[in-house]
Amino acid sequence: MDGQRARDLLTLLQERVVFLTGGRDRRGGPLLCFPATPRRDRLKPEDLRRLLSYLISIPSDAAKNLGFTVIIDMRGNGNCSTNVKTILKVLQEHFSANIHNVVIIKPDNFWQKQRASISSHKYKFETTTVSIESLNKIAESHQLTGDFEGQQLYDHQQWTDARLAIEDFFWQAGDMADRIDDLQEDLNRNDFAEDVPLARHAIDHHNEMRKKITKLPIEDLDMQGKKLLAKINAMAPPGGQAPTNSGGPEMDSGPSSAGQQSQPSQQSRSVGGNPDMSAAVNKALRQIELIHTGQEKLLMLWQHKKVKLDQCFQWRLFEQDCEKMFDWILHNRDVFQMSYVEIGHNYSVAKSLQDEHQKFAVASMNVSVNIDRILAVAARLIESQHYAAQHIKTLAQRLDRTWKDFAAGLDERTAVLQLSVLFPTGRTVLHSVPAGQPHVSSQLCLGYQSLKRHPDSSVLLRRHANQEPECAHVLQDDDAMHLSLLENCDVSVDKLGEVVLQDAFQAWDTKQIIRKGRERRVFLFELYLLFAKEVKESNVVKYQFKSKLMTTDMGITEHIEGDETKFAVWTGRSPMLSDCRIVLKATSLETKQIWVKKLREVMQETCFSGTSLTLPKSPAKHSGSSQRSSRDLDEQLTENDHDRCSLASFGSGNTTDSDNKVALSSKKNFASSPTSHGSSLHPHPQPTHLALHPRVVDSAAIGQLN
Repeated sequence: MDGQRARDLLTLLQERVVFLTGGRDRRGGPLLCFPATPRRDRLKPEDLRRLLSYLISIPSDAAKNLGFTVIIDMRGNGNCSTNVKTILKVLQEHFSANIHNVVIIKPDNFWQKQRASISSHKYKFETTTVSIESLNKIAESHQLTGDFEGQQLYDHQQWTDARLAIEDFFWQAGDMADRIDDLQEDLNRNDFAEDVPLARHAIDHHNEMRKKITKLPIEDLDMQGKKLLAKINAMAPPGGQAPTNSGGPEMDSGPSSAGQQSQPSQQSRSVGGNPDMSAAVNKALRQIELIHTGQEKLLMLWQHKKVKLDQCFQWRLFEQDCEKMFDWILHNRDVFQMSYVEIGHNYSVAKSLQDEHQKFAVASMNVSVNIDRILAVAARLIESQHYAAQHIKTLAQRLDRTWKDFAAGLDERTAVLQLSVLFPTGRTVLHSVPAGQPHVSSQLCLGYQSLKRHPDSSVLLRRHANQEPECAHVLQDDDAMHLSLLENCDVSVDKLGEVVLQDAFQAWDTKQIIRKGRERRVFLFELYLLFAKEVKESNVVKYQFKSKLMTTDMGITEHIEGDETKFAVWTGRSPMLSDCRIVLKATSLETKQIWVKKLREVMQETCFSGTSLTLPKSPAKHSGSSQRSSRDLDEQLTENDHDRCSLASFGSGNTTDSDNKVALSSKKNFASSPTSHGSSLHPHPQPTHLALHPRVVDSAAIGQLN
């Protein structure tokens, strides 16, 4: 509370010089009464000013705006005009704006000279001198105490005690309101932390603030308010008669207020009839209600800020996790880029680099799991209407983009190392080119760089093998590497003959009920055409053997309607009646043409080489010629070779997927010829018009051809 308190003026109040009884004049203005007492002479003007200042501040603003009516009793001994003038002077100098009029109760022996002395001064308020009997024209009798022959019950000591209790209550209520305002100001402050430790500290501090809110002594204030109400209700005197001398024992007893009843209801009415006390009680009740409302508002603000602080903590945690991921990615990207161009100069180095990179890639996948978790957290925060949702979205997009760039670099590095392991001798070939042949080196460099970018590596290898013989070494190592991955073959590798070609195809077995294309790795040897399935075990590629065809018992259908990259291999009497017919789809038309050409060459070479079908070819005898025929695509047959073993003699040269009737009729003619087993064959090659096909040449005929 601001201003003076009853406790500060307790000594002056106990002098009983002036009362604020709660009475009202006929206008409704509050009454300020100076009973007849000799103590007025001892009161200093300054003390009177302080006392009046306190009493004038008590009524409500509505009552004060009507102006006070001051009643001064000059009856009795010691009440002279001098102290009346002192009172009027203090009122004129300090409270003229609050005073409506001053009523002076004259004694019976009041002289005209005294009246003239009092009225000689000009005051800003009206001054009236009346008898005690005429006082009811100013205020009704129940608004006047017994000191003024009225009926109002008033006990100055009870009034003083009540004012002390009221002011103590409002003092504590005001202190409580100040504490609530301070807490509310703290809760309204948006001082969000900049990092995780500060955010955690803010949450701890906020939890302590809730304890302060819940521990506000509001229940004690409620209890004090109840005691105050009981004290005010007990202000009525217990007796049936109102006291007639509130001023003290100095005053003679005035007329009693007859008709007063002693019932509690009457006492309550008289106490409740004091509008100043009623206003104080109502103000106290409103203050208690405001305190409770303030506490509830504090709890709501606390909960609202708790959500914000939790979101701030989540935001800073998310930001911290993102920074850790950024640091990891950028650091490892720098380390990764330092060795990015290293691909190894030989197989062992390339394989070591690949293994090391694979371990790094696996470790990076663990980081990928963490990044996915962080991005999931970001999505949940955005969906929960986070106050920093836009910042979270921006940071999450940046993290996702940074990780994808890093992962793309890993994938590129993986692809480069795979090529390096598959073709480890390419650089060795480049370095081994003689210094006097720079054109070969430049062509090899261009070919090698093109090979890394081209999806069909086998075609590129064979194309460059055609251009320069040195490139054939790369192709040989490639074939040998794939052959080393072959497993579970029912024929030993040394009995298969030299490997001529190997490549990936999509294969259809026409004898299967469900004709579904399957990925197959196909190996062409000098004695067999072998089919294998690619499998991966622990990221290691292997080729699982599936089936094989003998090149001496095989035919070719070059053109399959509907797809220019398809061709067929078959065994038996004809393509449509064959025991085994497999359709192969190459990766490109160029690959198909290479295979068809090589298949025909191998079939010719096997047919006329004089090699037993049951024994492997002697490496010392045939390795040179077979190697040349299987690697050098530009090797041309001599004119005599074309006459002896023309491609047209293999009735599958340019046929479609149909029976070769010429081949069937040739078989019959050859079998029925009387010279087919005789010795009438010419000792040197002669042109023949027979459609010689490996399928129709038996072992005896082969012996005679040799």
